[in-house]
Amino acid sequence: MLSADRQSNWLHLIVEGLLKEGLVQYSDKDKVIRATQRALSLFIQEHEQIEQRVRQKIASLKRNVSENSSEWEVLYSRYYDEELSRSHLRNA
Repeated sequence: MLSADRQSNWLHLIVEGLLKEGLVQYSDKDKVIRATQRALSLFIQEHEQIEQRVRQKIASLKRNVSENSSEWEVLYSRYYDEELSRSHLRNA
């Protein structure tokens, strides 16, 4: 999970980038910030849910796979890609 400070930093980088590139028009910068915050929160939540499902899949295997082993990393990557392809973020 991202800390509140890191989320805030990302939020401001995203908003400033959108505004700098002229990708959003706004009359109220606070509305842009709030909308971006909601989108960022949903994005982070979805990734956290995917990670949780992947960890559960690995933990449910009959053999004990040690976290951070090369096998664990390969399984994590494979399962994460599978879960991501099923999620709302597949085109993100």
